[in-house]
Amino acid sequence: MGIFGERSLRDQLLEIDWEKHTGIWNRRVRQYGTSKALTVLLVFVAGIYFIRQHDKAADLSWYKIKKNDKLYADEYFVTDTSDAVFRFNRLIRPITEADVKKMKLSVDKKRKIIAQLDKNNKSNLMLDMSEIVITKENLFKNGSAFIGTFAEKDSLTMLVGSGTNVKWYGLIPNERVVDRGYEITIPKGYVLANDYYYVEAADVRLEESEAIKKTKHITFDTTTLLKTEKLLNLKQL
Repeated sequence: MGIFGERSLRDQLLEIDWEKHTGIWNRRVRQYGTSKALTVLLVFVAGIYFIRQHDKAADLSWYKIKKNDKLYADEYFVTDTSDAVFRFNRLIRPITEADVKKMKLSVDKKRKIIAQLDKNNKSNLMLDMSEIVITKENLFKNGSAFIGTFAEKDSLTMLVGSGTNVKWYGLIPNERVVDRGYEITIPKGYVLANDYYYVEAADVRLEESEAIKKTKHITFDTTTLLKTEKLLNLKQL
């Protein structure tokens, strides 16, 4: 008998569940030691927190974005002091028989490829790379964090090798700020699905960067700068 009389079935089940999880935790402690078990727990909690924060960042624009909206690099990227560049992703899809027929190959090679196609593979994937990047220098030079124009959204496609899907925005990049010439490797059996470039919704905003807006109108005495540059060059001679 407890304070409120006989325990309910729900109370008993909760107690059994608690004992079960306590037992699992105790086994982890015995197996790995308290410090390692706590480390595993902290990593797990940190992972959950990161995922939730990431989802919140994506939701800032996910439900209100419209076709042809301008997308801007988020403030964290703009103000980050590292040499990191803004990277894009590419959507790929399985090769079809129609794709093979358009290839500039001999008839026998086309027949071989068609015979070996995995027709059960219907899944698109997202490549963790593309042939373009954007540097912070390009954004400040252009006076805007505008990286591209929104075209479509996708929350089903998984990143290659990750097994997880995130919220993606497909966009047409702002050519004024992109650097091209990077190589991409497309997995065997796949081709590019379209001409769009993809970014995670959490990494972009619908508003211009405050850091760029604040520095855009700063002027410099170019004459003094040129004189200083010449003096530095003379000293190096």
